[in-house]
Amino acid sequence: MAQYMGDQNTVGFLYSSGTYATASGNSLNSFGLVQSHSPDETVNVSAVRYTGTSDRNVGQFVTTSKDYGGTIMYYPQDFKMAFFALGSTLDTSGTISTHAISETNNDDGNEITGADNFVDLNIEDTHSISGNAANSQRTYAGCMVDSWSIAGTEGDILSCDIGYRAQSVAYTSGNATSYTAATTRPFLFSDCKFHLASGTTTGYDKMTNFTFSINNNLLTRHYGDGTQLIGQPKPQNRDYSLAVTFDENSDVRKTLYETYFQGGSTFNCMLEINAASNSQGFIIMSGCRLTADSVSTPNEGVTDESITIQPQTVNINSSDVVPLFTPW
Repeated sequence: MAQYMGDQNTVGFLYSSGTYATASGNSLNSFGLVQSHSPDETVNVSAVRYTGTSDRNVGQFVTTSKDYGGTIMYYPQDFKMAFFALGSTLDTSGTISTHAISETNNDDGNEITGADNFVDLNIEDTHSISGNAANSQRTYAGCMVDSWSIAGTEGDILSCDIGYRAQSVAYTSGNATSYTAATTRPFLFSDCKFHLASGTTTGYDKMTNFTFSINNNLLTRHYGDGTQLIGQPKPQNRDYSLAVTFDENSDVRKTLYETYFQGGSTFNCMLEINAASNSQGFIIMSGCRLTADSVSTPNEGVTDESITIQPQTVNINSSDVVPLFTPW
């Protein structure tokens, strides 16, 4: 008996072929430096009891439907997965390529396929044993990004979480699809700056942690269509949130509390993540409201100020060595 060990695991994705839940390509694409994949597979079983069995036990177990999803946590090297969360990208290839990632609504076509649906991908998760044919491979088809977040804490590497919904899963014991992990260094907290009100960073340079998130609130349905699987998920209302904590300071406290929190003024802000000239991104948030401003009163140490911002619209501009965020 051979055991599966974590250092032999692989998690990557294939683009859609143009038909929902159908993969294209012969090599896996990288999410980033994947730290964990936690699939959530639910086979919904109804325990049926009925008269005539002369028994107190369950008469039949009936599978009624199947639901698949999961979470992937990775260290980001680019903003490719933000494209799958927002839906559109304008790529300009070069020695350093640029990507203008923007929102799509339900009347917009698929960025990759041109079809009338949100972008999807196929996730392959393989547990391998060198020289052993009994690999354990699961491929989740028709995956759509339900939520995406990027977070950082002082002195650490940034992390991203993807929450996805899938239509189906296929299991095989075959070899993993070809995969080469990217070697670009991941984003660090020291790469980050927070800008508020026309690029102002003074005062906000005391930031100690942040979390930016996108939620698509995907709607999944089990239709009467002859299958126990879900239909193609549909994005509902889109939600954004940015939570930031920094050392309370006199440069920004009055403005945040009086003008934006109590005063209710809207504003624009930006999260800059700049890992040198070959990898950077700008999360641009417009029409923002400050929905929470919390400052505790300790009797020692630094006083923290924690704010929560709800943007109305978001665009992400990035540049890196990845030619395209789409397959073609």
